[in-house]
Amino acid sequence: MELPPGWAWIEDADHWDAPEELQKPVPSLNINLAIRMLSRGSLGNEFNVLVGQFISESQMFTMWFRESKGGHDPRELGRHLIEGNRRTRRAYEAWRNLDEGTEGTWEHRRLALVATLHAVIAEMRAERTGP
Repeated sequence: MELPPGWAWIEDADHWDAPEELQKPVPSLNINLAIRMLSRGSLGNEFNVLVGQFISESQMFTMWFRESKGGHDPRELGRHLIEGNRRTRRAYEAWRNLDEGTEGTWEHRRLALVATLHAVIAEMRAERTGP
């Protein structure tokens, strides 16, 4: 498929095909990731609150993005989509590392996941609200 003029840059952009496990039960990768994390059940109330913040900020970002599409040029919209995809991937990889990681202790991997979620939440908020 031929790209419209000015869109050639998108071929060089990072692309991540989210794993099948994040495709269900709802059409939101971040909500499906949150469901997986909450289903673990053994990470504590503070972690559950953090996952709730992840869901909330993700949904506020999605609403902002949909409302502001008309206010951005296609390249800027593409950048927002690519950054969102990168953030989801980072959160997913930190989550998978908690269960499957071999480096460090389980507690260190849990702390890494918590730090990643905090960073992703802050990045979504900053992108949505500005610096």
